[in-house]
Amino acid sequence: MKKIFILLIFSILISCKDNSIDQILGEGNRLVEIKNNGKTDATFEYQNNRLIKENHFSSCNNPSDEFFYEYQGEKLTQFKSIMRGIYSSFSKICDQSSEGLRTTDFLEYENNRITRITRSSSTAAISTFVYNSSGRIEKHILSDKSGKVYSETTYKYDFRGNIIEENGQYGKTIYEYDNKVNPYYLIRSRVHSISAFSTSPNNVIKASGTSNFERKITEYNDKDLPVKVIENNGSLVLTYIYQ
Repeated sequence: MKKIFILLIFSILISCKDNSIDQILGEGNRLVEIKNNGKTDATFEYQNNRLIKENHFSSCNNPSDEFFYEYQGEKLTQFKSIMRGIYSSFSKICDQSSEGLRTTDFLEYENNRITRITRSSSTAAISTFVYNSSGRIEKHILSDKSGKVYSETTYKYDFRGNIIEENGQYGKTIYEYDNKVNPYYLIRSRVHSISAFSTSPNNVIKASGTSNFERKITEYNDKDLPVKVIENNGSLVLTYIYQ
């Protein structure tokens, strides 16, 4: 899942939550840890049943990448990142004194929808969004501060609210899903990022086109949340732990 999250970081987008998953985040269904072949790969921290921090380990004993959620009331207003995984040196990746790539995303709302995200970093990218009649993002426009457009990406959804087609500057990707509960959607992980992994209420199991992968979910718990997930042709065996 580590590689997946790195990809998500570079798509600074917004998701629209759907009512097709009739669960409320609370005791027993909060994702708190992911183990990769028995070793901690990611942990998730909460305050008042709200996600406030993600830690990703890159095989280190300490977090290599850290992500912070800041709110005003119920709204996410800032998303801060420290990414040491960009380094080629494993010792620097695992050294918490390493500066890493540090960014802050500032979210702006209109009618309770995120309409603009400005990233404070060397790239200073700006994301703006076009919504369809169902209230979902149908287009993401990435530009610089002068308005020069870097890219445009469009999205199509199924009746559950899952992203089934993504069209961008590098081509088209088609996604397939199970009919169970996506824990990232439930905990509102990367709520400001539109992605098959965080925006869709069900679990993505296959992608074809520009992106190609398969995820095999071999075990679910009694709340229909995934427990065992196999990725990368079996090289990753992930265990999801809930509290």
